Amino acid sequence: MIDINKVCKRYGITSRTLRFYEEKGLIQSQKSSASGRRQYTEDDLRTLQSILTLRALSLPIKEIQECLKDGKPLEEILRFREKELEAAIHGKFEEIRLLQKALAALEEGKDMLGTVWNPSDLEADLPNDKREDLDASMATKHLTTLLDAHELDYKKTAKACANYILKNDYEKLSTFFSPKMKAYLPKEVFTSAREDLLMGAGKFHRYGKTWADPSQENILYQVLHFEKINIQIKFVFRGELIYGLWFEYVTN
Repeated sequence: MIDINKVCKRYGITSRTLRFYEEKGLIQSQKSSASGRRQYTEDDLRTLQSILTLRALSLPIKEIQECLKDGKPLEEILRFREKELEAAIHGKFEEIRLLQKALAALEEGKDMLGTVWNPSDLEADLPNDKREDLDASMATKHLTTLLDAHELDYKKTAKACANYILKNDYEKLSTFFSPKMKAYLPKEVFTSAREDLLMGAGKFHRYGKTWADPSQENILYQVLHFEKINIQIKFVFRGELIYGLWFEYVTN
């Protein structure tokens, strides 16, 4: 039999943690007749090691009970937990995406709190314990709609700037530049770069797709189709201003 203090030192846990596992029925101890202190067998310690391993895998107590006491296959439990964590991570990425869009909208001076919205009257009969989740869900959808409109503004700006590049209209194009961008790409540098870019391109045919980078939605691409080549323009936005501008040849 091994004393509780030695068990705690061996596994780096507290006596309170051990008592918690006992309360949940995951492990048992025996009290020493001499000292009245908790003691554990080697079998108890093997069970404890299993518990700590499963906890390190982020399994909640309920699922550990299902594995150790109810005999539920560990692989089934781990695969279910994997899906839960993936869903949680996806949710966090979505939260980050919305926050980034909101920050960009605020930098443009847009009023994030001034739009009034109301839940549908169809949900009026929902029980109170469900309304909070519903309101949060609808608020997220509402915010997503507002911010997606902000993304559409980026696309319109990207296409307009591509048009200014085609027309060699630096004055209008530069109104969208940040101060650093204007210093980096003055008119004479822009004119020279544009001439090199379009040399041998042939006649302009049409605008291609305008799309946002899936991982960084402040980065927009505009494709231009010419007679002999296709050109893709990359815009990096912060708020309403362009902080980066690159050109590259693409195949489609």
